[in-house]
Amino acid sequence: MPLPPHVQGYARDSADDIERIGRQLAETHVATATDFSVAGWRGLAAVDYAVSQKKLQSRVLDFAKTLAVPIAALRDWAETNAQVRNFIIPELWERYNDAERECARSLAALQDDVSFAENSGSFFDVAEIDAKRAQIVAARAQAQQVIIAEYKKVMARLDDEAGRAGAEIQRSSSQVFSRRDPGYVEPEAPGKIGDGYTLGPPQDRTIPHDDDYPFESQKGKDTVGDHVAWAKWGTLLTLGKGRPDLDDASPFYEHYRSAAGTPKKFDYDEAYREDEYIRRSVDDELNKTKQVAQELVEQGKTSAQFSSDTRAFKGQPQTENWQKTIGAHHYWSDSEMSVDGDTVTLRVKVNAADYYNFNKGAHDVGTRASDNENGRFQALGWARGFPTSGELVREYRWKIGEEPPSDPSAGTKPDNEDHRGNSR
Repeated sequence: MPLPPHVQGYARDSADDIERIGRQLAETHVATATDFSVAGWRGLAAVDYAVSQKKLQSRVLDFAKTLAVPIAALRDWAETNAQVRNFIIPELWERYNDAERECARSLAALQDDVSFAENSGSFFDVAEIDAKRAQIVAARAQAQQVIIAEYKKVMARLDDEAGRAGAEIQRSSSQVFSRRDPGYVEPEAPGKIGDGYTLGPPQDRTIPHDDDYPFESQKGKDTVGDHVAWAKWGTLLTLGKGRPDLDDASPFYEHYRSAAGTPKKFDYDEAYREDEYIRRSVDDELNKTKQVAQELVEQGKTSAQFSSDTRAFKGQPQTENWQKTIGAHHYWSDSEMSVDGDTVTLRVKVNAADYYNFNKGAHDVGTRASDNENGRFQALGWARGFPTSGELVREYRWKIGEEPPSDPSAGTKPDNEDHRGNSR
Protein backbone atom coordinates (compact mmCIF):
# COMPACT_ATOMS: atom_id res chain seq x y z
CA MET A 1 0.00 0.00 0.00
CA PRO A 2 2.20 2.87 -1.20
CA LEU A 3 1.62 6.39 0.09
CA PRO A 4 0.28 9.07 -2.26
CA PRO A 5 2.83 11.64 -3.46
CA HIS A 6 3.99 14.08 -0.80
CA VAL A 7 2.55 17.13 -2.57
CA GLN A 8 0.83 19.11 0.16
CA GLY A 9 3.80 21.46 0.65
CA TYR A 10 3.94 22.29 -3.06
CA ALA A 11 0.16 22.74 -3.22
CA ARG A 12 0.12 25.07 -0.21
CA ASP A 13 3.04 27.13 -1.59
CA SER A 14 1.29 27.44 -4.95
CA ALA A 15 -1.92 28.57 -3.23
CA ASP A 16 0.05 31.16 -1.22
CA ASP A 17 1.73 32.45 -4.39
CA ILE A 18 -1.59 32.83 -6.22
CA GLU A 19 -3.15 34.52 -3.17
CA ARG A 20 -0.26 36.99 -3.05
CA ILE A 21 -0.76 37.85 -6.73
CA GLY A 22 -4.49 38.42 -6.15
CA ARG A 23 -3.78 40.65 -3.16
CA GLN A 24 -1.25 42.71 -5.11
CA LEU A 25 -3.72 43.16 -7.97
CA ALA A 26 -6.50 44.23 -5.59
CA GLU A 27 -4.16 46.87 -4.09
CA THR A 28 -3.14 48.48 -7.39
CA HIS A 29 -4.18 52.06 -8.17
CA VAL A 30 -6.58 51.04 -10.94
CA ALA A 31 -8.31 48.58 -8.58
CA THR A 32 -8.73 51.05 -5.70
CA ALA A 33 -9.50 54.26 -7.64
CA THR A 34 -12.94 55.84 -7.17
CA ASP A 35 -12.65 58.69 -9.69
CA PHE A 36 -11.20 58.27 -13.18
CA SER A 37 -11.67 61.85 -14.35
CA VAL A 38 -8.59 63.92 -15.20
CA ALA A 39 -8.52 67.52 -13.99
CA GLY A 40 -8.91 69.98 -16.87
CA TRP A 41 -9.75 67.31 -19.48
CA ARG A 42 -13.19 67.66 -21.05
CA GLY A 43 -15.05 66.19 -24.01
CA LEU A 44 -15.79 62.74 -25.47
CA ALA A 45 -12.18 61.61 -25.25
CA ALA A 46 -12.18 62.25 -21.50
CA VAL A 47 -15.43 60.29 -21.13
CA ASP A 48 -14.07 57.39 -23.19
CA TYR A 49 -10.93 57.34 -21.07
CA ALA A 50 -12.93 57.18 -17.83
CA VAL A 51 -15.13 54.38 -19.22
CA SER A 52 -12.11 52.37 -20.35
CA GLN A 53 -10.46 52.76 -16.93
CA LYS A 54 -13.65 51.63 -15.22
CA LYS A 55 -13.74 48.53 -17.45
CA LEU A 56 -10.09 47.86 -16.68
CA GLN A 57 -10.83 48.15 -12.96
CA SER A 58 -13.67 45.67 -13.34
CA ARG A 59 -11.38 43.21 -15.11
CA VAL A 60 -8.65 43.56 -12.49
CA LEU A 61 -11.09 43.03 -9.61
CA ASP A 62 -12.71 40.07 -11.40
CA PHE A 63 -9.25 38.61 -11.97
CA ALA A 64 -8.38 38.93 -8.26
CA LYS A 65 -11.74 37.45 -7.20
CA THR A 66 -11.49 34.52 -9.63
CA LEU A 67 -8.14 33.50 -8.15
CA ALA A 68 -9.95 32.51 -4.94
CA VAL A 69 -11.26 29.36 -6.64
CA PRO A 70 -7.90 27.74 -7.52
CA ILE A 71 -6.53 28.87 -4.14
CA ALA A 72 -9.29 26.99 -2.31
CA ALA A 73 -8.95 23.97 -4.62
CA LEU A 74 -5.21 23.71 -3.99
CA ARG A 75 -5.58 24.06 -0.23
CA ASP A 76 -8.37 21.48 -0.07
CA TRP A 77 -6.25 19.05 -2.07
CA ALA A 78 -3.24 19.67 0.17
CA GLU A 79 -5.29 19.03 3.31
CA THR A 80 -6.84 15.84 1.94
CA ASN A 81 -3.46 14.54 0.77
CA ALA A 82 -1.94 15.23 4.19
CA GLN A 83 -4.81 13.47 5.97
CA VAL A 84 -4.42 10.38 3.80
CA ARG A 85 -0.62 10.28 4.15
CA ASN A 86 -0.44 11.01 7.87
CA PHE A 87 -3.44 9.19 9.27
CA ILE A 88 -5.51 7.00 6.97
CA ILE A 89 -2.77 5.00 5.20
CA PRO A 90 -0.71 4.43 8.40
CA GLU A 91 -3.84 3.15 10.13
CA LEU A 92 -4.55 0.75 7.23
CA TRP A 93 -0.94 -0.46 7.37
CA GLU A 94 -1.27 -1.09 11.11
CA ARG A 95 -4.46 -3.09 10.63
CA TYR A 96 -2.84 -5.04 7.78
CA ASN A 97 0.14 -5.90 9.98
CA ASP A 98 -2.17 -6.76 12.89
CA ALA A 99 -3.83 -9.38 10.69
CA GLU A 100 -0.39 -10.76 9.80
CA ARG A 101 0.68 -10.88 13.45
CA GLU A 102 -2.57 -12.51 14.54
CA CYS A 103 -2.12 -15.20 11.89
CA ALA A 104 1.45 -15.86 13.07
CA ARG A 105 0.31 -16.11 16.70
CA SER A 106 -2.49 -18.51 15.83
CA LEU A 107 -0.21 -20.72 13.72
CA ALA A 108 2.41 -20.78 16.49
CA ALA A 109 -0.21 -21.75 19.07
CA LEU A 110 -1.46 -24.53 16.82
CA GLN A 111 2.10 -25.81 16.33
CA ASP A 112 2.61 -25.80 20.11
CA ASP A 113 -0.46 -28.03 20.45
CA VAL A 114 0.91 -30.40 17.81
CA SER A 115 4.34 -30.54 19.48
CA PHE A 116 2.77 -31.25 22.86
CA ALA A 117 0.71 -34.08 21.39
CA GLU A 118 3.77 -35.56 19.70
CA ASN A 119 5.91 -35.39 22.84
CA SER A 120 3.22 -36.87 25.07
CA GLY A 121 2.31 -39.61 22.63
CA SER A 122 -1.24 -38.32 22.30
CA PHE A 123 -3.28 -38.91 19.18
CA PHE A 124 -3.96 -36.01 16.84
CA ASP A 125 -5.65 -35.87 13.45
CA VAL A 126 -3.22 -34.55 10.82
CA ALA A 127 -6.07 -33.67 8.46
CA GLU A 128 -7.78 -31.68 11.19
CA ILE A 129 -4.57 -29.79 11.97
CA ASP A 130 -4.08 -28.98 8.28
CA ALA A 131 -7.68 -27.75 8.06
CA LYS A 132 -7.13 -25.45 11.06
CA ARG A 133 -3.95 -24.08 9.48
CA ALA A 134 -5.88 -23.39 6.28
CA GLN A 135 -8.62 -21.63 8.25
CA ILE A 136 -6.12 -19.37 10.00
CA VAL A 137 -4.40 -18.44 6.73
CA ALA A 138 -7.77 -17.86 5.03
CA ALA A 139 -8.91 -15.58 7.87
CA ARG A 140 -5.74 -13.53 7.47
CA ALA A 141 -6.23 -13.28 3.71
CA GLN A 142 -9.86 -12.22 4.12
CA ALA A 143 -9.00 -9.54 6.68
CA GLN A 144 -6.19 -8.18 4.51
CA GLN A 145 -8.38 -8.18 1.40
CA VAL A 146 -10.91 -6.00 3.24
CA ILE A 147 -8.11 -3.59 4.19
CA ILE A 148 -6.74 -3.50 0.63
CA ALA A 149 -10.25 -2.76 -0.66
CA GLU A 150 -10.49 0.16 1.79
CA TYR A 151 -7.10 1.38 0.61
CA LYS A 152 -8.21 1.30 -3.03
CA LYS A 153 -11.35 3.22 -2.13
CA VAL A 154 -9.31 5.88 -0.31
CA MET A 155 -6.92 6.26 -3.24
CA ALA A 156 -9.81 6.46 -5.70
CA ARG A 157 -11.35 9.24 -3.61
CA LEU A 158 -7.99 11.02 -3.53
CA ASP A 159 -7.76 10.78 -7.33
CA ASP A 160 -11.31 12.07 -7.70
CA GLU A 161 -10.57 15.08 -5.50
CA ALA A 162 -7.39 15.77 -7.44
CA GLY A 163 -9.44 15.68 -10.65
CA ARG A 164 -11.98 18.09 -9.19
CA ALA A 165 -9.22 20.43 -8.03
CA GLY A 166 -7.69 20.38 -11.51
CA ALA A 167 -11.08 21.08 -13.09
CA GLU A 168 -11.62 24.06 -10.76
CA ILE A 169 -8.23 25.48 -11.67
CA GLN A 170 -8.86 24.96 -15.40
CA ARG A 171 -12.30 26.56 -15.17
CA SER A 172 -10.90 29.56 -13.31
CA SER A 173 -8.12 29.94 -15.87
CA SER A 174 -10.66 29.96 -18.69
CA GLN A 175 -12.68 32.67 -16.93
CA VAL A 176 -9.62 34.78 -16.19
CA PHE A 177 -8.27 34.77 -19.73
CA SER A 178 -11.61 35.04 -21.54
CA ARG A 179 -11.70 37.92 -24.03
CA ARG A 180 -15.39 38.57 -23.43
CA ASP A 181 -16.58 41.71 -21.64
CA PRO A 182 -16.67 41.53 -17.84
CA GLY A 183 -20.47 41.52 -17.85
CA TYR A 184 -20.74 38.42 -20.03
CA VAL A 185 -22.48 35.45 -18.37
CA GLU A 186 -21.81 31.97 -19.73
CA PRO A 187 -25.10 30.34 -20.75
CA GLU A 188 -26.25 27.71 -18.27
CA ALA A 189 -28.28 24.57 -18.86
CA PRO A 190 -31.99 25.17 -18.19
CA GLY A 191 -32.58 25.56 -14.46
CA LYS A 192 -28.87 25.42 -13.60
CA ILE A 193 -27.03 28.37 -12.06
CA GLY A 194 -23.62 28.94 -10.55
CA ASP A 195 -21.47 26.01 -9.49
CA GLY A 196 -23.80 23.16 -8.56
CA TYR A 197 -27.06 25.05 -7.97
CA THR A 198 -30.53 24.69 -9.49
CA LEU A 199 -33.24 27.33 -9.81
CA GLY A 200 -36.61 26.35 -8.40
CA PRO A 201 -38.27 25.30 -5.15
CA PRO A 202 -36.65 22.78 -2.76
CA GLN A 203 -36.72 19.15 -3.89
CA ASP A 204 -36.94 15.95 -1.84
CA ARG A 205 -33.55 14.29 -1.35
CA THR A 206 -32.69 10.61 -1.12
CA ILE A 207 -29.54 10.02 0.93
CA PRO A 208 -27.87 6.67 0.12
CA HIS A 209 -26.59 4.47 2.93
CA ASP A 210 -25.05 1.03 3.27
CA ASP A 211 -26.47 -1.83 5.34
CA ASP A 212 -23.73 -4.28 6.32
CA TYR A 213 -25.83 -5.84 9.08
CA PRO A 214 -29.44 -6.35 7.89
CA PHE A 215 -31.91 -6.12 10.76
CA GLU A 216 -32.69 -9.52 12.34
CA SER A 217 -30.65 -11.37 9.70
CA GLN A 218 -28.98 -13.32 12.57
CA LYS A 219 -32.01 -13.40 14.86
CA GLY A 220 -31.88 -16.29 17.33
CA LYS A 221 -28.19 -16.96 16.69
CA ASP A 222 -26.87 -15.01 19.68
CA THR A 223 -23.96 -16.37 21.69
CA VAL A 224 -22.65 -15.87 25.21
CA GLY A 225 -20.09 -13.49 23.72
CA ASP A 226 -22.91 -11.40 22.21
CA HIS A 227 -24.58 -11.02 25.62
CA VAL A 228 -21.28 -10.05 27.22
CA ALA A 229 -20.68 -7.44 24.49
CA TRP A 230 -24.23 -6.09 24.87
CA ALA A 231 -23.73 -5.64 28.61
CA LYS A 232 -20.34 -4.00 28.03
CA TRP A 233 -21.74 -1.44 25.59
CA GLY A 234 -24.68 -0.79 27.90
CA THR A 235 -22.22 0.10 30.64
CA LEU A 236 -20.30 2.38 28.25
CA LEU A 237 -23.59 4.10 27.35
CA THR A 238 -24.32 4.72 31.03
CA LEU A 239 -20.85 6.20 31.48
CA GLY A 240 -21.27 8.29 28.32
CA LYS A 241 -24.48 9.83 29.68
CA GLY A 242 -22.40 11.26 32.49
CA ARG A 243 -20.09 13.07 30.06
CA PRO A 244 -21.31 16.59 29.14
CA ASP A 245 -19.15 16.51 26.01
CA LEU A 246 -21.21 13.57 24.63
CA ASP A 247 -24.62 15.20 25.21
CA ASP A 248 -25.73 14.45 21.62
CA ALA A 249 -23.88 11.20 20.93
CA SER A 250 -25.26 9.32 23.96
CA PRO A 251 -28.99 9.80 23.15
CA PHE A 252 -28.35 8.76 19.56
CA TYR A 253 -26.58 5.55 20.60
CA GLU A 254 -29.36 4.88 23.12
CA HIS A 255 -31.92 5.26 20.31
CA TYR A 256 -29.93 2.76 18.24
CA ARG A 257 -30.03 0.24 21.10
CA SER A 258 -33.79 0.69 21.44
CA ALA A 259 -34.20 -0.99 18.00
CA ALA A 260 -37.01 1.49 17.22
CA GLY A 261 -35.46 2.47 13.89
CA THR A 262 -37.46 5.72 13.83
CA PRO A 263 -36.00 9.00 12.47
CA LYS A 264 -34.24 11.29 14.94
CA LYS A 265 -33.35 14.98 14.69
CA PHE A 266 -30.03 16.56 15.64
CA ASP A 267 -29.30 20.24 16.27
CA TYR A 268 -27.16 21.33 13.32
CA ASP A 269 -26.93 24.85 14.74
CA GLU A 270 -25.29 23.40 17.85
CA ALA A 271 -22.99 21.30 15.67
CA TYR A 272 -22.03 24.51 13.82
CA ARG A 273 -21.16 26.25 17.10
CA GLU A 274 -19.26 23.37 18.69
CA ASP A 275 -17.38 21.76 15.79
CA GLU A 276 -14.84 23.73 13.75
CA TYR A 277 -14.85 21.34 10.77
CA ILE A 278 -18.64 21.46 10.49
CA ARG A 279 -18.52 25.25 10.84
CA ARG A 280 -16.00 25.53 7.99
CA SER A 281 -18.15 23.34 5.75
CA VAL A 282 -21.35 25.30 6.49
CA ASP A 283 -19.62 28.68 6.12
CA ASP A 284 -18.32 27.60 2.71
CA GLU A 285 -21.86 26.67 1.64
CA LEU A 286 -23.31 29.93 2.98
CA ASN A 287 -20.69 31.97 1.12
CA LYS A 288 -21.49 30.13 -2.10
CA THR A 289 -25.22 30.83 -1.75
CA LYS A 290 -24.53 34.54 -1.21
CA GLN A 291 -22.40 34.57 -4.34
CA VAL A 292 -25.19 32.90 -6.35
CA ALA A 293 -27.75 35.39 -4.99
CA GLN A 294 -25.46 38.28 -5.91
CA GLU A 295 -25.14 36.95 -9.46
CA LEU A 296 -28.93 36.65 -9.78
CA VAL A 297 -29.35 40.25 -8.61
CA GLU A 298 -26.77 41.42 -11.15
CA GLN A 299 -28.78 39.60 -13.84
CA GLY A 300 -31.82 41.71 -12.91
CA LYS A 301 -33.82 39.11 -10.97
CA THR A 302 -35.95 40.43 -8.11
CA SER A 303 -36.88 37.06 -6.60
CA ALA A 304 -35.67 33.48 -6.92
CA GLN A 305 -35.50 30.13 -5.18
CA PHE A 306 -32.46 27.91 -5.67
CA SER A 307 -30.91 24.80 -4.14
CA SER A 308 -27.44 23.28 -4.09
CA ASP A 309 -26.46 19.78 -5.12
CA THR A 310 -26.22 17.23 -2.31
CA ARG A 311 -22.69 17.40 -0.93
CA ALA A 312 -20.72 14.81 1.05
CA PHE A 313 -18.98 16.11 4.17
CA LYS A 314 -15.22 15.71 3.76
CA GLY A 315 -13.62 13.46 6.36
CA GLN A 316 -15.05 13.49 9.90
CA PRO A 317 -16.15 16.25 12.31
CA GLN A 318 -13.49 17.48 14.73
CA THR A 319 -15.21 16.73 18.04
CA GLU A 320 -15.88 13.24 19.42
CA ASN A 321 -19.49 14.20 20.16
CA TRP A 322 -20.29 15.02 16.54
CA GLN A 323 -18.13 12.22 15.13
CA LYS A 324 -20.34 9.80 17.03
CA THR A 325 -23.62 11.65 16.35
CA ILE A 326 -23.50 12.32 12.59
CA GLY A 327 -19.98 11.53 11.35
CA ALA A 328 -19.43 11.85 7.59
CA HIS A 329 -22.92 13.09 6.71
CA HIS A 330 -24.48 14.75 3.65
CA TYR A 331 -25.67 18.35 3.42
CA TRP A 332 -27.23 20.82 0.96
CA SER A 333 -28.80 24.27 0.97
CA ASP A 334 -32.22 25.63 -0.03
CA SER A 335 -32.29 29.40 -0.55
CA GLU A 336 -34.81 32.14 -1.27
CA MET A 337 -33.74 35.56 -2.55
CA SER A 338 -35.87 38.70 -2.94
CA VAL A 339 -35.24 42.36 -3.78
CA ASP A 340 -37.27 45.19 -2.23
CA GLY A 341 -36.22 48.59 -3.51
CA ASP A 342 -32.45 48.68 -3.10
CA THR A 343 -32.32 45.92 -0.45
CA VAL A 344 -31.54 42.27 -1.12
CA THR A 345 -32.82 39.65 1.35
CA LEU A 346 -31.47 36.10 1.28
CA ARG A 347 -32.78 33.29 3.48
CA VAL A 348 -30.67 30.11 3.49
CA LYS A 349 -31.51 26.79 5.09
CA VAL A 350 -28.59 24.36 5.28
CA ASN A 351 -29.95 20.82 5.60
CA ALA A 352 -27.92 17.87 6.89
CA ALA A 353 -28.81 14.17 6.81
CA ASP A 354 -27.23 10.87 7.74
CA TYR A 355 -28.12 7.27 8.53
CA TYR A 356 -27.00 6.14 11.98
CA ASN A 357 -25.58 2.62 11.75
CA PHE A 358 -22.33 0.67 12.00
CA ASN A 359 -20.16 -0.52 9.11
CA LYS A 360 -18.34 -3.81 8.80
CA GLY A 361 -14.58 -3.40 9.23
CA ALA A 362 -14.87 0.26 10.29
CA HIS A 363 -13.65 1.79 13.56
CA ASP A 364 -14.73 4.61 15.83
CA VAL A 365 -12.59 7.67 15.05
CA GLY A 366 -11.96 8.63 18.67
CA THR A 367 -11.67 5.30 20.51
CA ARG A 368 -10.66 3.06 17.56
CA ALA A 369 -13.32 0.56 18.77
CA SER A 370 -14.49 -1.77 16.00
CA ASP A 371 -17.98 -1.29 14.54
CA ASN A 372 -18.45 -5.05 14.27
CA GLU A 373 -19.93 -5.70 17.74
CA ASN A 374 -22.51 -2.92 17.48
CA GLY A 375 -23.30 -3.90 13.91
CA ARG A 376 -23.97 -7.48 15.02
CA PHE A 377 -26.51 -6.20 17.57
CA GLN A 378 -28.61 -5.02 14.61
CA ALA A 379 -28.25 -8.36 12.81
CA LEU A 380 -29.49 -10.06 16.00
CA GLY A 381 -32.48 -7.69 16.16
CA TRP A 382 -31.36 -6.06 19.43
CA ALA A 383 -30.60 -2.66 17.87
CA ARG A 384 -31.50 -0.85 14.68
CA GLY A 385 -30.12 1.95 12.50
CA PHE A 386 -32.22 5.01 11.76
CA PRO A 387 -32.29 8.12 9.54
CA THR A 388 -31.14 11.39 11.12
CA SER A 389 -31.48 14.99 10.01
CA GLY A 390 -30.92 18.55 11.13
CA GLU A 391 -30.84 22.07 9.76
CA LEU A 392 -29.78 25.62 10.42
CA VAL A 393 -31.15 28.86 8.97
CA ARG A 394 -29.40 32.13 8.22
CA GLU A 395 -30.85 35.36 6.83
CA TYR A 396 -28.87 38.18 5.23
CA ARG A 397 -29.67 41.68 3.99
CA TRP A 398 -27.52 44.03 1.95
CA LYS A 399 -27.82 46.96 -0.43
CA ILE A 400 -27.64 46.46 -4.19
CA GLY A 401 -24.12 47.27 -5.35
CA GLU A 402 -22.58 46.27 -2.03
CA GLU A 403 -21.01 42.96 -1.04
CA PRO A 404 -23.17 40.54 0.98
CA PRO A 405 -22.40 40.50 4.72
CA SER A 406 -20.31 37.78 6.29
CA ASP A 407 -21.97 35.12 8.42
CA PRO A 408 -22.78 36.46 11.91
CA SER A 409 -20.73 34.80 14.63
CA ALA A 410 -22.76 32.19 16.48
CA GLY A 411 -20.08 31.64 19.11
CA THR A 412 -18.08 28.50 19.71
CA LYS A 413 -18.88 27.71 23.36
CA PRO A 414 -19.99 24.05 23.61
CA ASP A 415 -23.56 23.52 24.76
CA ASN A 416 -22.86 21.04 27.54
CA GLU A 417 -25.02 22.39 30.36
CA ASP A 418 -28.38 20.91 29.44
CA HIS A 419 -27.05 17.55 28.12
CA ARG A 420 -29.71 17.74 25.42
CA GLY A 421 -27.92 19.43 22.54
CA ASN A 422 -29.76 22.76 22.93
CA SER A 423 -32.98 21.23 21.57
CA ARG A 424 -36.01 23.00 23.02
